[in-house]
Amino acid sequence: MDNIDFALLGIFAADDVNKRTELVLGQKKLIHYCSADTALKIIRNREIWLRNVRVMNDYMEVNHGFNLIRKSLQPPVDTVIETGMNEVKKALDVIHAGIADEAFSRFQTWSPYIQYETYVTCLSEHLDDEDEDGRLSMWRNYSSGQAGVGIVINTSMFARTDDALGVYSSPVTYLSDKALENSLMQVAQRIRVQAAFLSTVPREALIGHFFLLLRTISHCSKHPGFKEEREWRIFHTLGMDEPKILKLTSES
Repeated sequence: MDNIDFALLGIFAADDVNKRTELVLGQKKLIHYCSADTALKIIRNREIWLRNVRVMNDYMEVNHGFNLIRKSLQPPVDTVIETGMNEVKKALDVIHAGIADEAFSRFQTWSPYIQYETYVTCLSEHLDDEDEDGRLSMWRNYSSGQAGVGIVINTSMFARTDDALGVYSSPVTYLSDKALENSLMQVAQRIRVQAAFLSTVPREALIGHFFLLLRTISHCSKHPGFKEEREWRIFHTLGMDEPKILKLTSES
């Protein structure tokens, strides 16, 4: 990733950049809660599986992000999210007319893949005071009725922002409609402040980063009621992302 891409991430995905920096430089930990049987397979086979979002514990977790975007793309058109999206659109159109609409069009084209062909594995931020017992709510969700294991991992790999592994990562956001509007307003403001720089960036690069913003909202957003999970997701969308080292299998 070159300097232009890093600069664009700072404009379109500042929250992601800040949380990733805090995670890696702060040497924070992530934990994967699972059954003892799954933990044994991870260690023995030196691999971790990504599960299709259609068979996650709660499929509505993924639909939440899509519903947020639908509120800005479909009637009624007077939602607070619509207001935020329109501000981003107006800021971008000053630089290159029509690029926001083109990004929206691409998102709608790829939506079936993002919604039904995305594979994820979930991690949670692990606090120092959780070393002994973990987090009760996570044990309930992922190991209820069976022996549970929490695999605490080194987070240095999350400094990577390339696609060499065929997967991407992102912190999950827990935003209400109003909070998402505020976040989009901040994106619009950063676009305006950096307008001179952005006018030198190729049109396709701007479309790509706005598309990435929409994609991240769609499958890395959850209802604020889940915020205690402090989740991160590793994901791959079949048909859109190159598989690289990934293998596709059907498992029970």
